[in-house]
Amino acid sequence: MLTYEQITSQILDSMKDAELNPYLIRHNLELITLMKEFECLCVVKNKKSPYVTRAEISFSWESIMTAESIYGGNCALFHDETEDCLHDDENREAVLELEIKYNIEAKEGFKEETNLINSELLTVINTVMEHQNKPQITWEVTLNSSGVHFIGAIKLQHYWNIEIKDEDLELTEIFEEVHEMLINIDKLPFVKDKL
Repeated sequence: MLTYEQITSQILDSMKDAELNPYLIRHNLELITLMKEFECLCVVKNKKSPYVTRAEISFSWESIMTAESIYGGNCALFHDETEDCLHDDENREAVLELEIKYNIEAKEGFKEETNLINSELLTVINTVMEHQNKPQITWEVTLNSSGVHFIGAIKLQHYWNIEIKDEDLELTEIFEEVHEMLINIDKLPFVKDKL
């Protein structure tokens, strides 16, 4: 089984191969449970900052996965190697849940145009993604003192379950899709292009 470090390295390499520029790369460690979390932001390569439209890539890694990836299984944690093991019969496969979140901000003149924004986003999603794992659209809506609502931020979020074995992960198509999504989102008329 691949280690956390091998997986994060493959993720970053696959992002770069797909013409994405990863930045703000973070590795977090929860001190009590020893759970690790990886997260980074990315934009299309050669895009100039400040970055308004970006994708966030993240996953969590439980301490038991660290034990399995280093020691070849977790049975040694529970019993002596000479004892019969019932764990082998379970035939478990480790799975990495990779979260992809697109962060979008709307221009001032479009912040009340929820129907237009929703329609345009659904068109991009259905054009780029030929699979059924479509992202969920989340709106951050603000209501001002006059009773007018407007959009503060938009997020598109979905997860990929990736089987972890001893060889390279299949990430090429995922990050090529992220690249294509970011390019198409930036072309939408309502997307804010500068902070």
